[in-house]
Parts: sequence; structure tokens; C-alpha cells
Amino acid sequence: MEFGLFVALVSQLKHLTYTITSFIPYTITSMSEHIFYCNDVEKFFNLPNKVEGNTWIHEDFDTLEFQNVTFSYPNTKIPVLTNVSFTLRKNEKLAIVGENGAGKTTVIKLILGLYTPDAGVITVNNFNINELSSASRKKFFSAVFQDFYQYNLTVRENIGIGDIANMNNDSDILEAASQGNADKLIQTIGIDTHLGKIYESGTDLSFGQWQSLAISRGVFSNSKIIILDEPTAAIDPEAEAKIYHSFIKSAENKSCIMISHRLGSTRFANRILVFKDGRIIENGTHDELMVKRGHYKYMFDSQAKQYCEVKAK
Repeated sequence: MEFGLFVALVSQLKHLTYTITSFIPYTITSMSEHIFYCNDVEKFFNLPNKVEGNTWIHEDFDTLEFQNVTFSYPNTKIPVLTNVSFTLRKNEKLAIVGENGAGKTTVIKLILGLYTPDAGVITVNNFNINELSSASRKKFFSAVFQDFYQYNLTVRENIGIGDIANMNNDSDILEAASQGNADKLIQTIGIDTHLGKIYESGTDLSFGQWQSLAISRGVFSNSKIIILDEPTAAIDPEAEAKIYHSFIKSAENKSCIMISHRLGSTRFANRILVFKDGRIIENGTHDELMVKRGHYKYMFDSQAKQYCEVKAK
């Protein structure tokens, strides 16, 4: 055997040994992780499909009310929400603010039925929200989250999924796009352009552009209440403020719950709830809360100072 061949074989043998010894532990570890995923999928499919239940009696929305709601996540002892009470009224724009872990997103999960309260009750038009049918809940709520889905469909279809029956109405699509700050995108690439990398001729978008489409989709929905849970996190503060201001100005016939870390946008809301450690510590308009000189003013001034420092640089 020639010396060069010998060296090559030894080198490949060492590589093969390393591959085997590293692959087997990785495979065992990944298999155990996949088993947990399979268990979660099995639990999901075994969940009761709540098609039955009280159908919506009132065609119009009146109030959404939290009455002394307390909630802890499964296998935890510390409550995420404690005796939370507030009311969202017809056509009201309500903002929820607070630091990470204050309980803001948990409020949304309870409204959408992803969890049920440990104590207290949530009502819509005086109906217990957990006794409503799935169809009734979907009829009155639409939500746009930070981790929204990017559909490899046309621009029209990405927005029109919010109300499929009205998808071919160009004027409504364009109006929703304007409120979601996606109107310039449509002007640039067109309304029937395919999006995503799975198409050879598909157009990929920036994350901020995908977010604008997701917000437009939520606006296009025919639901009575729109929930915005930090959907503008990847958009610059100026664009975010424009989106919220445009949305609130044009969505006169819808109620809205907005969550955002950027308090400059929430000042457009009719009312602001300030959460801290799972409780509502302040409640009022932007001007009222600034006059109180409490936690909201502290957060607002801190952010304003940071923006000023960035601009100064």
C-alpha cells in the first residue's frame, strides 16, 4: 500500500469514527425530542372540538368584560394574572402596555379561548365567552400576532384570507392595505403577484412588508373586535405610529385591543391599561396618565429619552 493511500484511509477512518460516535447520541437525543412533539400533537388531536355551544344571539357587539380574572399557566404556581377587571366597549380602541411578563399577551390568549381562567369570568355581551361556540368566537375576534404566518400566495390572497367571501373586492382589499401600510407595496408589485420562494417568479418580501400584509389581513376581516399583539415589532417606530394612527382613524365601526412596547403608538387609543406583575395598576387616556406621573409616565419618558439619544447620534 502506498504511503499516500494509507494516510487517506486513516484520515477517512477517523472521520467515519467521529461521524458514528457523534451521530448516534444526536439521533437518540433528537428522537426523544420528537417523542415529546408527537405527544403534543396527539394531545392536540384529542382536544374536544367545540363546535357546539351557544351561538351568538346578538348580531352586534356591545361589551367585552373581564370580571376578577385570575390565571396561572399549567404546572406553575405563580399567577400570571390576579383579579384583573376591565371592560372593552363598542368601537373603543383599548391599548394594553407594560413590561415583559406583565400579563399582556395572556389576556389575549384568554379572550381567544386558548386558555380558560382559574377564577373569575370573561363575558361578551354578558355571555360567558367559554360557553360560546367556536363559530361565534371566530365571528367576533380576529388577531394579528408578532409571529404571524407568511402565506406563499398572491398579495390579494394574503389579505383576502381575512374574509374569503370578499376576497375579490379590490376596493376593500386596497382600503385594508392602506390601513395596514401595505398600499405602497401593492403599488410597486401589484395586487395579484405571487409571494414566496416556492415560485420561480415569486417575490420575496422583507419581514416588515410581511407584517404589513398580516395587519392588513386582520383589518380586512369582518370581525367586530381586532386584536393587535405587537404585530409591528419589526417595523420602525415612525411607520408603526403611522399604522396605528391610520387604523384607529379608519376603523370607526370596530373595537380594538392593541399591545405594543412602543408607547408612542398607544397614545392614539381611547384608553390605556397599564399592567404590572399581572395586575392593572393604571387606567386612563394618554394625557390622564401623563398627568398622574405614575408608572406609565416613567415608561413613556424613558422611551422618549432613548429615541432622542439615538437621533442625536
